[in-house]
Amino acid sequence: MVDRYHTSKTTAHRWRREVGYAGPGGTVSAWSDRDVYILRTNFNSMTYGQLCELLGRTAPAIKAKANSMGLRKAQGNFARDSRTSFHGQRAKGVADMAAQHLRRDAPVFRCDVNGAANPKGKCWRYGNAVLTEAELIAKAERKGWSADSWRELVG
Repeated sequence: MVDRYHTSKTTAHRWRREVGYAGPGGTVSAWSDRDVYILRTNFNSMTYGQLCELLGRTAPAIKAKANSMGLRKAQGNFARDSRTSFHGQRAKGVADMAAQHLRRDAPVFRCDVNGAANPKGKCWRYGNAVLTEAELIAKAERKGWSADSWRELVG
């Protein structure tokens, strides 16, 4: 049509839309809720070729629909997962809150008695020192932290 009437593609598409031309008999209908669900759940785990086979649509149609839905392919081999995640609270107990206060001065993390990092360890590593829970709380209190500061809030 573009070559025949010497117009741009945009004009040809506008003419088709105005006369209600739906295309050849094998065209695909509008996106159903099922197609949208399949695209959303499989977009990052499948290639465009696999999605074309599954949905019976062309790659440009799938890319356009995914773009309109706000879906993005992960970039690179080691791309992080773009889904939101929740890792729990930062402070879980009194010792954790004391450790959070001390982190402004030096790295603080749980460890073994030997000082090796262990998230389930009974001791804490503060800089190069290995401290018990009571020693960690005492050090934090010497540096201005108070376990009962929540009671001082005026409300």
